[in-house]
Amino acid sequence: TAKKLLSSIGLLYLIYLLFQHVLPILLPFALALALALILSKPISLISQRIHVKKGLLSGILTAGVLLLAGCILWFFVSQLIQQIRNLIASDTLETLYPELLYSCSCTIADMFNLDKQNVYNGLFCKISDFAVSLKTDFISHAFTGSISSVKWICEGITFLVVTITASLFFFKDLESVKMNFQKLPFFPFLSHYYHTTLRLSSVYLRAQLIILTVTIAITTIGLFLIKQPYSLLIGTAIGLLDALPFIGSGLALLPMALFKLLAGDFLHSAILLTIYILNSGARDVLEPKLIGKRLRLPSIYILIAIYIGFCLFGVKGILFGPLYFLFSYQLMKWFWKSRSHLSS
Repeated sequence: TAKKLLSSIGLLYLIYLLFQHVLPILLPFALALALALILSKPISLISQRIHVKKGLLSGILTAGVLLLAGCILWFFVSQLIQQIRNLIASDTLETLYPELLYSCSCTIADMFNLDKQNVYNGLFCKISDFAVSLKTDFISHAFTGSISSVKWICEGITFLVVTITASLFFFKDLESVKMNFQKLPFFPFLSHYYHTTLRLSSVYLRAQLIILTVTIAITTIGLFLIKQPYSLLIGTAIGLLDALPFIGSGLALLPMALFKLLAGDFLHSAILLTIYILNSGARDVLEPKLIGKRLRLPSIYILIAIYIGFCLFGVKGILFGPLYFLFSYQLMKWFWKSRSHLSS
């Protein structure tokens, strides 16, 4: 009916506001609660063995885990940014590959019976124009991005401090927090959502994160072996491509291998093909073990959820998109089931 349709649209809009505005505020507290639940048992066991207070031990472990993750992330991002700066600031696209471009141009010219110099000049001009426009855009955004970078650093430090502090309070009063949650009127929905959608979503996201890390590692190591100066940058980009349904790492690796093959560099072409095979094999082996048959979601559903999530939430929608639709489905299902019970 029209009333049910309008109610569903209003509920979807409320969930959108929750994900867009409320969830980022509650994220450090949700992370702190998750850390408290995960580390509560190990902390109790360690505290009994070494006779240290739980509060002190929980603070040390929580701070250690977050700082270690932060240091790893900081190193990764700083190296990535440095490689981007080196790529933009240098004349790599114009001067590093002239011989490779000429070899590739000769192969294409021979295949289609074209003039070798004309093919080379065309390719070189296109790459030079692309490099100049890329540098111009990078320099124009560098100054405006510096203020945003300072803001992100301050927000990151605040997030870290709030998460550590909140986790200490959760460790101290974990049992009372659980009891208070059970008294909430919407606790039945939260419990049902946790045992169905949220657990399956966490399994799926964890599996994708592990596969993404493995793909980036394989690609980066392979490119480093062929002495690619931007191995981490290209490896990360290919890893992100591999995470998208229907796309995969072959979208970048196969053209790169073909380019090397046309240039007569058979060894590097074979290495790039090997990287692609290893990435595909790693996903085929890890995905069934980490996800299992119960989470074999159709790729088209995941792609639609990621795309609409990206349109609604921006870059973070790649993560929030599937969660938004799973949460909306479960909440609407629970809402209309509760309404039908009340009406009957």
